[in-house]
Formats: sequence, structure tokens, C-alpha cells
Amino acid sequence: MGWGGGTQVFDTLVEALREAKVSDKQFKTILVDVNEALECQDWDNLCESDYYDDPQIKDIFDLWEEEDDE
Repeated sequence: MGWGGGTQVFDTLVEALREAKVSDKQFKTILVDVNEALECQDWDNLCESDYYDDPQIKDIFDLWEEEDDE
């Protein structure tokens, strides 16, 4: 898929989840799962996301990176 495609999928999903006003718990669970799936497709350019500096998204990226460190 490449990093560009992964970023587009991730950012589109963030927008859709926010528009749907899912709960914070659902938002986090879904995006953590998507991060794991995208990582399997070699998406590791988190900083390319339009939401990289968003505090809620940063928290999810931090969780994801912690899992990689284990």
C-alpha cells in the first residue's frame, strides 16, 4: 500500500469517526486496530497524517509505538 495510501486511509477514517461522533473509547479502539492493520502494510509514516499533532491522535500513536517497543 505504501505510506501515502495508509495516510489517506487513516485520515479519512479519523474524519468519518469524528463526524459520526463515536465515543472516545470506540474512537481509540478502532484507530488502534487500524494502526495495527496499516503497520502490517508497511505504513510507518505517522508524521504524514494531517492529525499527527492532534492530542487525541498523538495518544493513539504513542500507544502504538509503546506496543512496538515491547
